[in-house]
Amino acid sequence: MKYFLPEYLDGSNNELWKKACREYNIYMTENEAVFSKAFLKEYHSGGFHDYRINQIKTEFTGSGTVNITVELEHNGRRYLLISKDVTSSSVTINNQDKSILNSCYLYGEYYKDADGAFNHNFLFGNGSECDITSKGFVFETQKESIQQ
Repeated sequence: MKYFLPEYLDGSNNELWKKACREYNIYMTENEAVFSKAFLKEYHSGGFHDYRINQIKTEFTGSGTVNITVELEHNGRRYLLISKDVTSSSVTINNQDKSILNSCYLYGEYYKDADGAFNHNFLFGNGSECDITSKGFVFETQKESIQQ
């Protein structure tokens, strides 16, 4: 995580968390042109922290690249966050609670770094993290609704 560090979740670091929120909001405002309108619409509607992660899928393409798709669900609709041509990824699992996908998806960061790579980092309520760096980033809203 670049902005929302796990140690900020401790109630004693409330001011650090608020500062991180301000800094990230400034970044997103100054860099809206980097992201699609569809992504920004969902992001600004309250962010993705209330969205359920259904799956994280790794795809090895025929051209020797790797794509990682994070499938989200919210209000019966499905969304895909697709990291194209992944250059690095890591998952840090909290030793006390290893059930990442059953944990609350708390905060996600999306930013483009100095090398032009997209970074998608997310923090779970149990302190676990997932970080993905890629050459491309696609956001898709699926037309079909998920039957509940």
